[in-house]
Amino acid sequence: MAKPPIAGRVKTRLAESLGEASATEVHRLMLTCVLDRLRHHCPGRHVLALDGYEAGMSGSSSESAEQAAVRATAEEAREIGWEVIGQSAGDLGERLQSAWSATGSGPVAFFGVDSPDVPAEALQRLWEFLENADLAVGPAEDGGFWTLVAKDLPEGIWREVPWGGTAVFNRLWDNLINLEVSRDRFPVWPDVDDLTDLRSLLRRLEGEEEASLVRLRERLEPITNGVASAVESGAEVSPGRDEPDYSTCRVLLVDDNQQNLELLEAYLEPLGCAIDATEDGIDAIKHLEQSTTHHLPDLVLLDVMMPRMSGFEVCRKIKDDPRTRSIPVMMVTALHEIGDVEKAVECGTDDFLSKPVNKMELLTRAKSLLKVRHLKRELEQAEARLLNRG
Repeated sequence: MAKPPIAGRVKTRLAESLGEASATEVHRLMLTCVLDRLRHHCPGRHVLALDGYEAGMSGSSSESAEQAAVRATAEEAREIGWEVIGQSAGDLGERLQSAWSATGSGPVAFFGVDSPDVPAEALQRLWEFLENADLAVGPAEDGGFWTLVAKDLPEGIWREVPWGGTAVFNRLWDNLINLEVSRDRFPVWPDVDDLTDLRSLLRRLEGEEEASLVRLRERLEPITNGVASAVESGAEVSPGRDEPDYSTCRVLLVDDNQQNLELLEAYLEPLGCAIDATEDGIDAIKHLEQSTTHHLPDLVLLDVMMPRMSGFEVCRKIKDDPRTRSIPVMMVTALHEIGDVEKAVECGTDDFLSKPVNKMELLTRAKSLLKVRHLKRELEQAEARLLNRG
């Protein structure tokens, strides 16, 4: 069960500290992590009930930014093996009940997005909890729950549950007792609602070796640390401070098809950023090696299928080089096989974009990655100022 990463509709409490753009990016990163971890640790059919999704959604020139975000989220989920359905109207209980009906009979495990680092052991043992119970719930520290695993959802289970409050789990548990449902509990686990929660998550992720959690930590740290450094240096932190001046950014396009390069450049024109282009992976690496630090790109858009050197190999070389590894890489590809996506992730790619490219989707994702790059630079500058003061 998830909402798409749309500013103003997700992580609103976190946005009070980070700004809407960064809070939305945090939501997107956690959603990606949860989908990846559940696919690896929980056997069975994987279904994403996505708010706002409608079957048959396709990109068009009239597509709104919100529709593009919904469609992009659905495409990313499908690329790693998830089915996608929409959510019904109503409160969370009604939407859970509807999702249950849509997925058919049999045991179902529901998850949200706010507890991305639940221990792998707990995820791997989900179905064991139903050996001696009909329903098991994982309480969250804020009073909600991070999972609900059930053989069936009995009528009355959601009666008077105060959704959005701190007594969700307690009321749900009381209902289970009153309905005489055999039940069990998973361990309590923290979730992420505000900046304090986000910092706690990063502390828990220190020392984690699971690839999905390592990537999550690496991408969340510059967002969180950027705010902390601004406070320490005396800068004012406001909801709009994370918006970079895109005209100062530089993007490298890598594609062996000249028409694709021209299309991407035209789509990126509203950002006003500097554009460099190469038609070959080897030339792209040479371009990076010959660029001064000041002229390194802030983002690389990389085709996968190219002669001489594939996009996978180019991405790996970028991420293996200490001088360029912090540059975000977005793979623009027509490949849709799960194995190709996994290979790209192993190479270190930061995001995917499917062909044919939708302009609104490209701009949305490019802005997101450029903002992360911007925050990393702000953090480095703030740290340098603090060292100079010392």
